[in-house]
Amino acid sequence: PASASMSAPVVEVTMRSAVLADRPCLTAAGGENFVVVTLSERLPAIMALTLQKNQHRIENDPDFDHRALETLIKEVQEAHVELQPLEHLEGEDELTKLTTIEWNKHLAEERAHMSASDTPFTWHHTSWLVTEAYFYRRLLYHTRYALNRVDPFAPHKDESLASALPFIESSLAPLVACFREAPADDEVPAFFRLALFGNRADLSLTAGRSGSETAGGNTAVVLADHSARVVQHLCSCRALRRDSAATGEHNAGAALSSSSGHVIVVLDNYGLELVSDLVLADALISAQLASRVTLHCKQDPTFVSDAIVADIERTLTTLGAASAACAALAARLRHLLDQGALLVDFDRFYNSGHPAWDTPPRLLRQYAAADLVIVKGDANYRRLLGDRVTPVSFPFQEAMGYWPADVHLIALRTCKAPLAVGIDEEALRLAENSGCEDWRNEGKCGVLQYNHY
Repeated sequence: PASASMSAPVVEVTMRSAVLADRPCLTAAGGENFVVVTLSERLPAIMALTLQKNQHRIENDPDFDHRALETLIKEVQEAHVELQPLEHLEGEDELTKLTTIEWNKHLAEERAHMSASDTPFTWHHTSWLVTEAYFYRRLLYHTRYALNRVDPFAPHKDESLASALPFIESSLAPLVACFREAPADDEVPAFFRLALFGNRADLSLTAGRSGSETAGGNTAVVLADHSARVVQHLCSCRALRRDSAATGEHNAGAALSSSSGHVIVVLDNYGLELVSDLVLADALISAQLASRVTLHCKQDPTFVSDAIVADIERTLTTLGAASAACAALAARLRHLLDQGALLVDFDRFYNSGHPAWDTPPRLLRQYAAADLVIVKGDANYRRLLGDRVTPVSFPFQEAMGYWPADVHLIALRTCKAPLAVGIDEEALRLAENSGCEDWRNEGKCGVLQYNHY
């Protein structure tokens, strides 16, 4: 797969002030039970399963330091243990070296900030977003991923996609086959909702265990749905491109009078969700609502099932060897890749513990040159909110007030953590009437929230 970053137009854009920045972060020490359970139970279970599924590496690969991984789990569970700077690996490449330097700079800034308020820099007192991302960074160090490029979560991912294949074969692939011609504009929001409930398949929330329960099941209860408004925006962008083509005029610097035709999808999970995202990308291109779609992956494995560049090929290979419908879907997607209509990129920021208001200029420039940025998943949603404790009724548009005004963004997220905004009383009643008692954490409810709604 090709990268889109080299061809992105240079568009300078800056963040505005983040209204959420001064709010407290979600932490285990703050008493949030879901975070406590993550540190005390979920991460240890993930580590135990990772060790189990990599038993052949423990026995045969000296790079796989299982004793250090066992020590890491003890650190996580001890409330008083402080986060330490990351170490460099001898022989690591320049990108890994830069990533470690940036991580240590961020850790030093967090330590200084917490020290100013006499808060210990421990696993339990530091922002949950930071500690989780840091945990996976340490795990990669102890498995020497930077040197061998062996994904320690590959066995988990293979099982995840295998468990999702029956649903893909019965639902997703036939859906794509129905649209041998482009889907109508009013049918496209259904593809956004499809990508939303694909987000339920998150192995970091099931302690790394895959199964039919993570491969779809009952449709999620949608608490906020701005997908129709997003499609209207993309229709307007398409009209601008057609007018520009008809008149031979194009003003690349006028954000309100031109369209790049480019949509960016910031990916979350491998497996069912990634296939759902690929189907959404196909629908946008087929409907000419996008001339090209770039998938933004994590630079390195994290959160067990988060997608990296290699997972795109892994997915297409698996689909190609499955049923006729899945093989046809894989062939269709490979054609888009070959045409350059579907592109794949990655960035180390997506592996960091930074809030989205720290998004680096290299990514902001790409976002600003796109018609739409689609942000997938729970951790990415938490990044948008900086993991800040915020009332659920707080408007999403106000929470995103720091985001560049001309950059259109929609977040697709099933609720799997105690953090959400933009949920009104009617939506809360819907959740209650649907039997979603713990709607924030169960993964049964979802949102499609647009910063220009």
